[in-house]
Amino acid sequence: DRVAHYRREEEARANQKQMKKMMEDFAQMDADAEAAAIAEAERLEREAREGKLREKEMKIFWANQKKDADKQANDRFILWSQKDERDRRGREQRSALWKGFAAKWRIREDRAAEKARLKTREWIKDKAASRNAVKRALTQLNKDFYSPPSVENQAREEARGSVGCLMMIHLMAMLFQMKQNGNEILMREWLLQFDHDQSGTIDAEEFLGICNSIDGLSLKADEVREIVQAMDANGDGVIVPSEFEKFAEQVERHCGVARSPWKIYIDKEQDMQCYHNIQTGEKVFDFEMTKKKLVEINEANLVAAAEHEARVDSWKLMNLDWEQTLKEYAARVLQRLYHSWHQNRLLDRLRFRMRKVMAAREFDHESFWASKIIAVYRGRNERRVIRPLVAKAYAKKMKKQGKDKGLVYYENTRTKEHYPHRPYLHRRYFPQIDW
Repeated sequence: DRVAHYRREEEARANQKQMKKMMEDFAQMDADAEAAAIAEAERLEREAREGKLREKEMKIFWANQKKDADKQANDRFILWSQKDERDRRGREQRSALWKGFAAKWRIREDRAAEKARLKTREWIKDKAASRNAVKRALTQLNKDFYSPPSVENQAREEARGSVGCLMMIHLMAMLFQMKQNGNEILMREWLLQFDHDQSGTIDAEEFLGICNSIDGLSLKADEVREIVQAMDANGDGVIVPSEFEKFAEQVERHCGVARSPWKIYIDKEQDMQCYHNIQTGEKVFDFEMTKKKLVEINEANLVAAAEHEARVDSWKLMNLDWEQTLKEYAARVLQRLYHSWHQNRLLDRLRFRMRKVMAAREFDHESFWASKIIAVYRGRNERRVIRPLVAKAYAKKMKKQGKDKGLVYYENTRTKEHYPHRPYLHRRYFPQIDW
């Protein structure tokens, strides 16, 4: 029984020890779990804090990026505005330059044309000098007027019979009458008056308004479309001033001499060829043509050809002069830019010198007041240390006996020297004391 009792006690102690160990293990596990939970919470808190910090940094970063982008956009807008303003100012200056230049050369061109007309008329009157040339021109004119249609002159006959030729000749007559009445206007400027949408082009509807505004011309809608198709070189359905002017040159080439008042075409009403004077409105059909009228037309064509040649020469000279004028204008602009740059450079140098002088003066001023402050500071410290010593070193006394009885004097307590007046050190360190 005792052995069994000891065995039971030993088993109980072993169970208690095992239970104690299990409790310690459970406690350690709880402590580890709690520590892990705390560490996890700290980690989550740290990550949340770092996330907020990163979010704040990103907000600041993108705010700075947006600020820089806005600044760059503003700088680009300012540069673009400045460039646009410079271009606009340059266009206005060139436009003003061209107006004066064109007016000057228009006068020169008219003078050259008038001189060519007078010279040609005098040359025609001089039969000995002009007989052969006038005869050759008259022969060619007679051949051109009476020659029947053929393969060689098919393009010319088609041009003379086209509706566009008829419209253009009536337009030339109307512009000439406007010039005679004092309302001279260029064909391009007159054409752009009908550009109602300000697109720089003329569509079919606007061109119909042009045809209706021409005196003595009545066209149908299909005829207007035919003229537009003939003028529209690139096939985009609209007419630009350059296409209109090119078509006018073709009419001039096939229907008479350039700048001559006599134009030849096929009249739609009579369905026959006629010469039409756009200045006077006179029409001469082929059955009415006489040799005298052909001579008159021939002389007018010769004068017009000389005038046109003079104007072409004037245009060539004008183009050369315009190139030289643009070069001189560019040189003046560059000269102004150089002067502006040079003046700015001189001003920068002057500003640098002024800043240098002002910096030197400011340095001298600061040095002066710094030395004053240092002197005051040193004097204050010196007085703080020396004043007690000076106060102890000197004494004010009065003689009580002898012939100098009642005489006030100053005595150095260290050296026992006497002074009839107030010592210098005492006056220096005690200036406000009336001693």
